[in-house]
Parts: sequence; structure tokens; C-alpha cells
Amino acid sequence: MRVTVTGAYGFIGSHVCRELVSKGHDVVGIDSCTYAADPARVKDLDMIVHQMDICDQGMLQDILKTSGTEVIVNTAAETHVDNSIVSSSKFVKSNVEGVRSILDACRITGTSLLHFSTDEVYGVPLDSAFTEESGLNPRNPYSATKAAADLLIRSYEVTHGFKTLTLRPSNNFGTGQHLEKFIPTIIRSLRSGKGVPVYGDGMQEREWTSVKDTARAVEFLLRDFERNAGQIFNLSSGISMTNLKIVEKIVSVLFPGEDYRKYLNWVNDRPGHDRKYWISSSKIVNLGFVFEEEFEETVEDVCNSV
Repeated sequence: MRVTVTGAYGFIGSHVCRELVSKGHDVVGIDSCTYAADPARVKDLDMIVHQMDICDQGMLQDILKTSGTEVIVNTAAETHVDNSIVSSSKFVKSNVEGVRSILDACRITGTSLLHFSTDEVYGVPLDSAFTEESGLNPRNPYSATKAAADLLIRSYEVTHGFKTLTLRPSNNFGTGQHLEKFIPTIIRSLRSGKGVPVYGDGMQEREWTSVKDTARAVEFLLRDFERNAGQIFNLSSGISMTNLKIVEKIVSVLFPGEDYRKYLNWVNDRPGHDRKYWISSSKIVNLGFVFEEEFEETVEDVCNSV
């Protein structure tokens, strides 16, 4: 397929580009080159990356037309929750207005859309995993902007009748992730001899999915986009750990035999910090998708790369 990937210099976007190129797709990239972008992530790939803001609808339309794009994969977003708590303006611009721009560009050019959402739009589970039919209950500015985009996409689907697909992944990790994210922060802190900053009691629980599996899921869904269009797919390996357990795992890789507790640096909890995320991936698994990456091996790869 002819695919345009937004956020091509980002963590997830670059892995998506790598997977699509390796499977023979014709890929064009778009990136606004914010602080989280790194052109080195895709410098070895046979693809062109345009430096532009997804809010520039006119330029986006020109790229989609010129490249003959069939599907745009939107990974572009402001994603760091702490930053959204300090100020949500960039998040509203990129995650809501940016998606509106993409939707109108798709509507005018006849391009389909595969959009990256997040498991955080569901909020905190009670006694069972969220499915794709669960309601939205975002609890921080970041997840609220992602939920707003999801609803906007659904409204364009119904109103304008063009084809979209939404992917809601759990926490991704892997090589090349920005240093502000939790796992790279742990590794960097340990290597520099500083204590690992842990919010509250450290018992916040997250599901962890290798970014390579996420990229493979995108290619998997694109293979039969016509059948999958109009649907939402959760994506999680089902590997769930508390923040403290993640620290323990990484300490065991970097400093075998050491007690992880001596490296903890307790800090005040984040305002409105969600205690747990939990989603079911049975829908995409029932289509035949298989999670291939092992958690321990991926963590070791990350430790060796940071």
C-alpha cells in the first residue's frame, strides 16, 4: 500500500515506518520535529519525510495527493501526561486540532485513516478489562484530548462516510524511546547513580507492550483494511506490572543481585494519577494477530541502548 505516517521521527511512528518498509509498503513520513523527534530513527529507511505540522491542512492535502496515499497512519501526538498537567494547550492543538486537520484532508482527498489513540481514554477499570465497547472516561488532560479525537473521528465516519480505523494501545516500550518516558528514565537514573523517581507508593499498574508488536499490529490491520475499517482495536500484550516491579526488573538487569529498594527516590504523586489501566486485546487476537516479543528480552535491549 501507499502509506503516509505522521510522527515518523517519533518513537512509535519510526517503528511503524520500519515495519511497513520491511513489508514492502511505499511509505512517506511527516513530522513537525518537536523535542521528541529524532530523524536518526529512520535515516536508514528508503523513504521521504516532510517536515510540517499536521495542523497545516493545505500542505497535508498536497502531500497526500502527490504521493497517492491510500491510508494515513496518524501517530503524531503530544503524549507526556506530566506536560499536559502543566499546560494542555499544545495537547489540544496537536491531538484535537491536528486530528481535525487530518480528517478534513482525508475527506477531501479520499484518503483512509488509521489513528493511534490510547488505553488511557477508558479511565480506571473496576473489576474487568475494558473492551472496545467500553465507554470513555479520560482523567487527565492528555487522555481527554485523545478521547476528544476518537469522538471526532467517529463523527466524521458517520457524517462523511469515509473509512477510518482506531488503535488503542497500552504503554509501549522498546529501543529508541524518548528519555522522558518511564523505562528510559529508570535506566538513565540508575546509570547516573541517581535514585529512581517513583510517584506516590509506586503501586500504579500498567500493561506493557513492545513497540515492535505495535508496529506489527499496524501492518496486520492494514493488510485487510477494507474489512477492518470502521472498527476500534485495543492492543496490549497483557503483561501487567506495578511501577515498583518495573524498577525491580531493570535493576536486576543492570545490577544483578542488588536490592532495587535502595535505588528508590520517592516523590509526590502526580495529580489525578490513574491507579491502573487494563484492556482486552481479544478482538485483534481473534483475527489472528500474535504478540511475539518477550518482555525480558525487550527490557534487556532497552537497557543496552540507553
